[in-house]
Amino acid sequence: MDIVCTLRVWQRRPSGDRETVARSGLSVANHGAHTHNTFMRHVAACGVIGMICFLAGCLPTYVGNPDTAVVKPEYVGVWFREEAGDTQVWAVHKMNERNYLIQSYNIKTHEGKPALESTLAWRAWLADVGGAEFVSMEAFSTEQLLETEHDTNRYTVGRVKLDAGALKLRSIDPKLLQGQNVTTPQQFEALLKNNLDGEGVYLDEMTFTKVDEKNRAKLAPVLELVK
Repeated sequence: MDIVCTLRVWQRRPSGDRETVARSGLSVANHGAHTHNTFMRHVAACGVIGMICFLAGCLPTYVGNPDTAVVKPEYVGVWFREEAGDTQVWAVHKMNERNYLIQSYNIKTHEGKPALESTLAWRAWLADVGGAEFVSMEAFSTEQLLETEHDTNRYTVGRVKLDAGALKLRSIDPKLLQGQNVTTPQQFEALLKNNLDGEGVYLDEMTFTKVDEKNRAKLAPVLELVK
């Protein structure tokens, strides 16, 4: 199965013109027929291939169980990361005792002023796989509801940890599933247990910092855009 992710990206032009739609393709070779992921619009400010793969939601399944997972309060809050002048903000809410709601925002700087480029909502839950903590994220968007052919490749899975107050996340490289018959959470977990620290399992690590009183003033122009 060839996993082909076609990302639908909604971008605001710096001039303030109406939004335009750009498409970019991300292909991961497995075997067989093509599947298309056309409901994404969160990649406008990603900048690196690793972030594109993470936000693409290219995986056909997840790990853990969203109905029995347990929310850890230390992940709740507003997190941000900066790269090449762009900022990504994640607002992580406690949805219920099992799941998080994540609102993600991409902000680019145009002529010295930050501008909101794109947003996306996720349902997320934690899972222990082989003694390591993972997060599964299910993407939701308006485009998804408008599609006549609904795609099931809507999941992102990453290994996550808190390290000295920073949230560190390494998403699974979709190539890990190449040639593998992985269609259920149980199969995915078994594959990860055998490759927890293997080469080529993860994409580049992303580090998020929590918004607090020390950095809130510096981030004020960005935070105004996501309130």
